[in-house]
Amino acid sequence: MLLNITVENFRSIKEPITLDMEAMGQVSELKDNLVAKSRYKLLKSAVIYGANGSGKSNVLKALAFVINFVRHSINSQEDELINGITPFMLSVGNESKPSFFELEFLIDETKYRYGFEVSQKKINAEWLFSLPKSKRKDIELFTREEQNIEVHKNNFKEGLKLEDKVRTNSLFVSVCAQFNGEISKKVMSFFNRIDLLSGDSNIIDRNFTPNYIKDLDNYQTVISALQQVDFGIENIIEEQPFATKLPNNIPADFPDALKEQMKSAKMLMTERKRFNSEGVEVGTAKFLFDDAESAGTKKYFYLFGRIQYTLEKGNVLCIDELEASLHPKLTLNIIRMFHDKDINKSGAQLIFTTHDTNLLSSGVFRRDQIYFTEKNNRAETDLYSLAEFKFEDNSTVRKDANYEKNYLKGRYGAIPFLGDLEFMKLFADKGE
Repeated sequence: MLLNITVENFRSIKEPITLDMEAMGQVSELKDNLVAKSRYKLLKSAVIYGANGSGKSNVLKALAFVINFVRHSINSQEDELINGITPFMLSVGNESKPSFFELEFLIDETKYRYGFEVSQKKINAEWLFSLPKSKRKDIELFTREEQNIEVHKNNFKEGLKLEDKVRTNSLFVSVCAQFNGEISKKVMSFFNRIDLLSGDSNIIDRNFTPNYIKDLDNYQTVISALQQVDFGIENIIEEQPFATKLPNNIPADFPDALKEQMKSAKMLMTERKRFNSEGVEVGTAKFLFDDAESAGTKKYFYLFGRIQYTLEKGNVLCIDELEASLHPKLTLNIIRMFHDKDINKSGAQLIFTTHDTNLLSSGVFRRDQIYFTEKNNRAETDLYSLAEFKFEDNSTVRKDANYEKNYLKGRYGAIPFLGDLEFMKLFADKGE
């Protein structure tokens, strides 16, 4: 499980910010939103609000970069530039500084702290520490300053004699895992259990759920979920819709090879009930799923397999703009699945960005689960939780406050400044 991630000097983030998934002791509400692991109480979800352009997505992009780099840096070629690194560019001299990333996470009963500093050309630093449940102080496994790697000979034996096998643009932990290091493989397995998705229904992953429901039990789970929210879908099946006859409107010069591919292609089809004029059911009709269904139906289906898999495995799922194309009740249902102790039995976590303020008034989040991004007058992104927020008189937000109303009024910051909307009058004047 993820404990926290800290990011510095990445895209709109200049100073260090931390998304903390460890529950704050002073927050007492909604204890079902927590899961106890080892000595820690962790949040099952976190939501990030903020104005457009405030840096919400950059928090998730930072996590996406870390995951991708840990997984694939081992494949980089000598002197190849490191893709995805963009330092904060709006401060003179800052563009030459490395970006900083550090994560703390639990594997079994042990907490690990892993991080690195990196520029487009090289890894400037890298480190790994562990904290078993029986200990009170971090145990150093290895530290790295550019190509100078110090391996603790007792705590990280798997790293010995591998120091010279690391390129300037590859991570030491990835190299150790490639050589079957026990600890490093555990660390790699954690990063393989984090998934990041875009909430845009046009680019959401369309392969996972169709493959997931090839298992009969998974199919029944997903179909039941679709029927529960009343999409009117009886079945989803994979068929060859053009196996017998291709559409009549195919151009005469359409290549024969492509025609053969179409005949053999399998596509998702939905089955819906048909009724006669008296409203009596008389069978079913089939439709091409991607052609006939709404954007919201398609997104919920393509997303649901990933959600179910995350809950089963106890993984971490991050979604940018979760609410896009979804009815507010569907979004709320997804969140409640993660909070429900009978559904989320494996400690899965959900982290997402949204503009859906209805969620703030639903009583579904603790104050330490609600995060905001806001840019200061130097265009730097700040990240803070509702539990940390303090008013001018130094008072904190009460658990019975109207979060949605106060947020929309600007009491917590993190909303766009629109002035008195004079720009609307200017456009109105131009139309006269």
